Amino acid sequence: MKKIVSLILILLIVMCLTITNNVYAASCKVDLSLSKTEFNKGDQFTVSVKLSDIKDVAEFGIISTSGTINYDSNNLSIVEVKAAGDWSGLIFNKDNGKYTMERNMGSDGKFATGNETILNITFKVKDSSSASADITLKDVQFSDSDVDIDLQAVSTTIKVTGGSSNPGTDNPNPDDTQKPDTNPGNDNQNPGVTPDDNQDVNSGTNNNGNQNSNSGNTTTNNNQNKNTTSQITNLNSYQSNTANTKVKDSKLPYAGETTAILLIITGVVVISLVFYIKIKIIDRNSKK
Repeated sequence: MKKIVSLILILLIVMCLTITNNVYAASCKVDLSLSKTEFNKGDQFTVSVKLSDIKDVAEFGIISTSGTINYDSNNLSIVEVKAAGDWSGLIFNKDNGKYTMERNMGSDGKFATGNETILNITFKVKDSSSASADITLKDVQFSDSDVDIDLQAVSTTIKVTGGSSNPGTDNPNPDDTQKPDTNPGNDNQNPGVTPDDNQDVNSGTNNNGNQNSNSGNTTTNNNQNKNTTSQITNLNSYQSNTANTKVKDSKLPYAGETTAILLIITGVVVISLVFYIKIKIIDRNSKK
């Protein structure tokens, strides 16, 4: 009897360890795929997000995913984000790049269990683009019926034909060029003009210059104030729109704590066996 009880306990422990290991060993891989990596200004191209190497997931496969599309908005713009294959229910926030979507059940009664394309992202190269641009998929998460699988970010880089290496900085500091002598009158190079005359001329020049400069500063300040007001208005508008369209951060569907349930079942079985053994012993003693 003791051998049978010991064997049952060993089998239960092995089953628990096996299922637990399968739950926490669930994994998969995601990649960014392009038909080519070099484009011209104004070109459109599609980046495909591919799922592969699915291992040790629940019986029915991966059922949902989420992530963030990160790209250089100075060089690229998003034209379209579209779910691929049997994936649907796409929710995409263009302001922050976040997306979520779900996998439809296939004809075999399962969800994602093999290699497949899950998402297609179409970009356009801006006319002001630099020579290269990066595209990154981050905060990627997949979910089966038991656990969430978090993946590291993946990136790709495109080259732009004719793109500038550092647009807008061909002459970053034009004021550093050599300047001619701005006050030649100090050497008294104007014949026939006495020192007193020079003082009068300089005084008039300085007064006029200062007045003109102050006038220019007043105009500049007015423009800056207007620009600041406009920026604040635009910022408030942007924050309001973002609040209205922001995709709520939420966990992907999660079926339950399999390990906890297994441990509870195991405990119940062990307690039942202990009571069963005690009853047998009492019963045997009573017959003596």
